[in-house]
Amino acid sequence: MLFRISICLAAGLLTACSTARMERLPALQADAVSHKITEMHQTFSSGELAFGPYRVSAISRGWIKGKVSGWHVGKLKHENASKAQDYSFRFLGHKSWEAECRSSKGQQRVSVVSYGIYVDLSCGIVPLEGGATAWEFSFKGNGLAEATGRIDFGQKEISVNPVSTVEGSPLKLGFYTGYYFYLDNSIVAAVDTVSKEGPIWFKNSLSEDERDRIGIAAVALLLNQVVFDS
Repeated sequence: MLFRISICLAAGLLTACSTARMERLPALQADAVSHKITEMHQTFSSGELAFGPYRVSAISRGWIKGKVSGWHVGKLKHENASKAQDYSFRFLGHKSWEAECRSSKGQQRVSVVSYGIYVDLSCGIVPLEGGATAWEFSFKGNGLAEATGRIDFGQKEISVNPVSTVEGSPLKLGFYTGYYFYLDNSIVAAVDTVSKEGPIWFKNSLSEDERDRIGIAAVALLLNQVVFDS
């Protein structure tokens, strides 16, 4: 709840809180396909998530471990909050995969307004059928500018950079609203994590294997977002 309130207050979107969306760069406005999330997982229970031809099942979450410290003077309250959780899921795309993720996140806020964040997310992904090899996805960093992620497979590497703005506002927020994926220094995909329906974008030039891997990383980031939104 605090996460949603922070979006409204920080971005000045009091009348459009429920429809806030990440800012999308022009590179994804053409020659790309967009998939909305048509089924959404439940925060604490197993469930399913689907977008376009991709389906995520067997979502399983461990207990959220959290702690809060801080101070207050009168009505002014400052908090340092952190949460950690393990979760897993199965992904059906061009091939079938299983992902095991470990996540820890921290956030600073004054009253209900967030202004700082750190994240440490790492996932191991294994194939559920022949003809593919295991690979890893990670996203780590302190603050907004320093946090980066990467998908490693074979001779290629897809990098991941966070977004902290929403459409219609130039103000950078104290949390991530989505992520861009880069291959050979060009934007090839994105996922909106501030909206309840995504979407997830893929450039048409991506191979089926590359879409699978980006899709899995996007799901891991979507599930990670819920850790703080719960």
